[in-house]
This record gives sequence, structure tokens and C-alpha cells, in this order.
Amino acid sequence: MRALLCVLLLSACGDDSGGPDMSMPPDIAAPLDLIGVDLYGVLNCKGINDCVQGKLPGETGPCLNQMCVAACGQRGTSTSYALYIQLQQCFDQYCPKASDMAMPICAGALTGSPSNACLTCIHNTQQASTTDCNPSGAPECRMCYAAAQACLMDM
Repeated sequence: MRALLCVLLLSACGDDSGGPDMSMPPDIAAPLDLIGVDLYGVLNCKGINDCVQGKLPGETGPCLNQMCVAACGQRGTSTSYALYIQLQQCFDQYCPKASDMAMPICAGALTGSPSNACLTCIHNTQQASTTDCNPSGAPECRMCYAAAQACLMDM
């Protein structure tokens, strides 16, 4: 009887294979270390944006070329990347980085140093209908709100 009790107690403790003890839930309070982890297909639209901005752990800085942006896009789902591209195209339409005419408002964004006017323009494009833009009546006001919300709502 005593031997049977010992066997039952040992079997309840898991095996000695060295594998994880599945009887206990994972510690969700433990910090997640993303450095060196392959995030292919894991990032949502905001995560792709954070990657492009160089805000993810292990990033060395913001993307300064299309290859870097595409690499961040590959770390997200195809839907997330499509939403990210749609939002960026909206920004480019209303706050252009390049132009055939006068100096584009976001020309510095190509080198990683957007001007205050560029940042204001991008901020204006994302404003809700109940929020005023700066300056009031700016032509880009609210133009990318739907695309920005779709990106933020992407899970």
C-alpha cells in the first residue's frame, strides 16, 4: 500500500524527462524577452509601425530605407502589413515626403529627421472629427483618421 501511495504521488509530480511541468500555468508576470526572437507573422499594424520607428527591443533605430520597412512588414501578418501600408500612403498623400513642385512638408522624414511641421501634419491627419487641428482648418485635418483607427484596432 505504501509503495502504491509513493507511485501515485510521484506520478502527480510529472516526469523526470526535463520537459516543462505542464501542471502549473506559465508566469504571466515574467517579462517577455523579444531580443533574438523570430517575430515572423506576430506583429500587428501598430507593432510594424513600432518596428519601423525602431521602438522594439533590439532595434538599433528607425528604418531609413524600404528594405528595412519591408523586413518589419514580414514580421507582421499580411493583413497588418496591408493596413500599415494603407496608413503610410495616406500620410504620404497629405504630408508628402517628395514632390515635383515646392519643398514637400515631410522631406526630412526620408533621412529620419522629420520637421515639426511634418509631425504636426501627420498628427492632424489622424484627428477625430471632434478634435481641432493645428492650425484650425488645415487641409490635411482628419484625412487619415479611418486608416489610423484601422491600424490601431488591428489585433
